[in-house]
Amino acid sequence: MGDASRRGKAADVFVGTSEDRIEVLAREVRSESPSLQLIRNMLRYKIPIEAVSSDGQTIFEIALQRGNADVIRLLCEASEGVDKIIRALFRYLPREKQVLKCLPICMATLAPTAAHIIDPAVLYKALSTFPEGDRLVNKLLDYGVPAGTRVEWRLSDPLYHTHKSRVSAAFVCTLDPGRTPVLVALMKQHGRAITVSTIPGRSFSWLAQDCREPRPADIVQQDLSLVNAALYLGNLDAFRALRGGDVANDGSLHTAAVLALPNFVQWLMKRHSANHALDEFDGLIPLAVACRAQTRPWCKVANAEDSFENRWYRSMELLARQTDLSWRHRRKTVLHFAIDNGSQALVVMLDALDVAGDAERDERYTYTDREGIVYSPSRYIRYVLDPENENSDSDRMIRMLRRVGKLNDRMYRPQEPGPGVEQPVSCCGLPRELEVKWAPILYRHVEAFARGALPAPGFDRVSECPEVSRCPETSKRPEISKRPEVPRFPECPRFPECPRFPESPESPESPWFPESPWFPESPEFPESPEFPEFPEFPEFPEFPEFPEFPRFPEFPGPYRY
Repeated sequence: MGDASRRGKAADVFVGTSEDRIEVLAREVRSESPSLQLIRNMLRYKIPIEAVSSDGQTIFEIALQRGNADVIRLLCEASEGVDKIIRALFRYLPREKQVLKCLPICMATLAPTAAHIIDPAVLYKALSTFPEGDRLVNKLLDYGVPAGTRVEWRLSDPLYHTHKSRVSAAFVCTLDPGRTPVLVALMKQHGRAITVSTIPGRSFSWLAQDCREPRPADIVQQDLSLVNAALYLGNLDAFRALRGGDVANDGSLHTAAVLALPNFVQWLMKRHSANHALDEFDGLIPLAVACRAQTRPWCKVANAEDSFENRWYRSMELLARQTDLSWRHRRKTVLHFAIDNGSQALVVMLDALDVAGDAERDERYTYTDREGIVYSPSRYIRYVLDPENENSDSDRMIRMLRRVGKLNDRMYRPQEPGPGVEQPVSCCGLPRELEVKWAPILYRHVEAFARGALPAPGFDRVSECPEVSRCPETSKRPEISKRPEVPRFPECPRFPECPRFPESPESPESPWFPESPWFPESPEFPESPEFPEFPEFPEFPEFPEFPEFPRFPEFPGPYRY
């Protein structure tokens, strides 16, 4: 006699509690070789197929997982009707193919009266559970489910949503500003429940875009509340109906700025501060965040109202009126954040701030690095943002800053001369009080520059200096890094014509040669015994001896003390 037969006979005299009987039945259904006699005897105790075992699974769920057709037949015979069986199949089997496999087994074991489907919602349940398939619906119609069964649905619950996409009726109202009255009516019935409800980001991305299939980069990943969904769509009426923006400085103004929503910006600035920085936005204020704005395909309502470029400019213009322009983050101003985001953001920022009309623009929009060197925006691009000139947009932005913004080039160390203090190589734009103090040091290298050994003050290469480029001799000089050693006073037949050296006066007492206490001390400029003759100027046969080397105040330079 086998083990299954012995277990079946033992069940005839089983005595125990209902929990014990459920555990015995669950263990037998789960076994590899279940005893049908034992299962049949245990079902005589009126154990329901939806009884839950100690592991949290129902008896019928265990049988469906094991896939034993004989056990499923026994459980269906003991069930109270086909409606419960079909609901259990929909609940425990995730695929339509599995339901189609088990449904005939269950229907074949039921008596004709029990096999009659009473619940009219079974057909709707099949449509909502498996919307992509139709075989199960056809099978249910074959079993006698009427296609014209009338089902009444109450409309009192405004949070009714679809099974998979979880799209609620309230969210559909946010897609169209004309449906705002419907949304207001729903809010009067269940205001708080609607406010806290959410929609998956993927469902939002598909419904908010006009294209057939959104790009992966345009899909919102996180779930959105209906308030944020209205903000992302650019629907201000729905946003106000959902009581959005009631909490001051909650990030709504930052989001409206980065989405370029001027209507939201204008309305939110009544309650939110334009100078409030948030950690969620890298510690930036709304105007700096607006530099990162990009066109978004799911801003359905806003895109239909106006173009992105116009919305971007209007948003930054509104924010600029109430923004403290002295604000800095990591030593950067709002203009530097526009530079970091490219030429398009820079053009919009220059117009929004009206930089060209600001009398203090050269002092206001400066950047100071860790070494204490002050940079104008154009020098910030050349020496900090893109020192290797790898970005093709850099030259374009520099031209914009000079022509549109009317910003002068500045690069200097704001310190007085002293031991260990030096100016950068391309120093330029010193304030007047510092220029006077640095003049004795900066002018000391005029002669070295004239012979091409050093770059002009404020220029990276000799060829960039406009004064040098006018001289036919100096314009042919190579760059500094490739230039060999040259004599201190090179022969130049057109030396007097160089605009850097004016014509010699008639006497040493001329005002062209002022008394200077520092030039005799300079090792670079020893006293010259005489100058070569220039036959083309008979009125000046030769230059007189210079007791001291002249000053040339028009050439400040970035050189060490």
